[in-house]
Amino acid sequence: MLKSVNVQEATNLIKSNDDIQLLDIRSMMEVNMTGAIEGSILIDLNEPNSEKLVHSLDKNKRYLLYCVTGTRSGALATYMEKHGFNELYNLDYAGHSQLAMALKNN
Repeated sequence: MLKSVNVQEATNLIKSNDDIQLLDIRSMMEVNMTGAIEGSILIDLNEPNSEKLVHSLDKNKRYLLYCVTGTRSGALATYMEKHGFNELYNLDYAGHSQLAMALKNN
């Protein structure tokens, strides 16, 4: 199952699910410039080991993916769904900055 969520829905998912894993689908340069959300796993699609990292993840776990605008995370979420991941949420039409701010303010 893949579902697109907005910032408020993503924040609610994080706050109400201790077992949700955040996947940060940005480049290392973007993370260095704006920081990371604590506990998130960085998957830099520019890195050659990114596919191996994705396939090392537990397919039965719940994941929330985000990038800057939802495009890269949406593409990876679709890929993951096709490869048997069961519960995926993509932060759409928003990104790291909006999510980080919403988590800080809630």
